[in-house]
Amino acid sequence: MDLQSDFLTNTVAFSTRELEMTDEIEYIEKKMTQLRARKLDLQSKKELKDRKARSRRAHILGEWLIANAPDAVEKIKLKLDNPKDRRAFGLEAKAHLGEKQEPINHVRSQAS
Repeated sequence: MDLQSDFLTNTVAFSTRELEMTDEIEYIEKKMTQLRARKLDLQSKKELKDRKARSRRAHILGEWLIANAPDAVEKIKLKLDNPKDRRAFGLEAKAHLGEKQEPINHVRSQAS
């Protein structure tokens, strides 16, 4: 075997392996991108499901309170500070001029 043909054989083999590795790296990167997208999609669906469940529980509890504990509902309504919350009950916004009232914590959904 002469030195030149041996060199060409090794060069071709090396180039082929290098191309195969490059192709495999590109395949893996594509798969990782797809998996990240799938993960985000699943997280989004889970968060939506959780949010719907929280909303449903709040609705059930609110309806129960309105039907069975009207005095508690009236006390809660008096402590509402958020204008949107007050409007939901047909109340006017509070005047904050020197009024010191005990605020009620506004319930906000939290991401899991």
